[in-house]
Amino acid sequence: EARAAAVRVQRAGEEPRWCRDPGTTLPERIADFPQEVLQEAADLGGLSGPSILYALFEDSLRRARGESVDEHRDRIAELWARFSAVASANPYAWDRTAHDAASIRTESPDNRMIAFPYTKAMVANNGVDMGSALLMCSVDAARAAGVERDRMVFPRVSTASHETWLVTERRDLHRVPALETAGRVALATAGLTIDDIDHVDLYACFPSIVQMSAAALGLDQQRQLTVTGGLGFAGSPIANSSGHAIAAMVPLLREGGNGLVHANGGFATKHAFGVYSADPPKAYVSMDCNDQVDHRSRPTGPADESADGTEEASTVVYDRDGPTQTVTARLAPDERRRFVIEKA
Repeated sequence: EARAAAVRVQRAGEEPRWCRDPGTTLPERIADFPQEVLQEAADLGGLSGPSILYALFEDSLRRARGESVDEHRDRIAELWARFSAVASANPYAWDRTAHDAASIRTESPDNRMIAFPYTKAMVANNGVDMGSALLMCSVDAARAAGVERDRMVFPRVSTASHETWLVTERRDLHRVPALETAGRVALATAGLTIDDIDHVDLYACFPSIVQMSAAALGLDQQRQLTVTGGLGFAGSPIANSSGHAIAAMVPLLREGGNGLVHANGGFATKHAFGVYSADPPKAYVSMDCNDQVDHRSRPTGPADESADGTEEASTVVYDRDGPTQTVTARLAPDERRRFVIEKA
């Protein structure tokens, strides 16, 4: 939660004044990625960074929509400008500047290209000093503590699923079956349709995941898709963007209606949905629905620049001095294998 402060101290060549001793108490729960995910990261080397893989998802989305590069860049810049507008009105956002589409899309000294088409303004910002908290208790405990009924917000349903762990083996780069399933099951279990949702917050580390989750849920991308402003503008510590979203959802739902929060982890890998309401459910339901996901994986071939096939998606990766490499995902002629090719 104090990454921005830690960076400032490091750049100043100082030692932080806070304690670094983790103590001897072990965490109650430790979560991690399976070994095959770590192995894929090692096999792909520098190709496994979030900005690179989400940029490949982005280009796959563009091709699936039949858009030109300029049309696509304009559209996602406008999408991100709407997220920025929400962050500008969020008193807890890290960046409350209202960025317009042109400034988000256009490269500049303060907005360099990261992985085409993503500029710095389009990528997640977790270099912040932020935290969030939620107080959860039974209705009886709340009443005993003097909490008024109009202050109570209820979790109705939560669902979870995970995508094919290896990104390179996914059936499509612009669709996420696990996300589609978890969202569908969450709404169905709550007895709601997407039209019954008054407030929504889609995980927003990069534009591609927002587009994929909006499509999976049947959401119009022109409607407000965040209650915070997203990871790019509202910001959050690593692994707590959805914690901020839920905290921001609570005061909205005290006025009534239904809320939906999407959480995403890894490279569009782990997904969870929460449905919340000012009205209590008959019973809270939490379920893992991964057994309902049709992953339809495809094997990955060795990286081979001369491999025949169809180019599926590509990106150009940049550092502070300019472009450094191209990364291309290519499908074999039989479409049973995918090749991921890096070229300096």
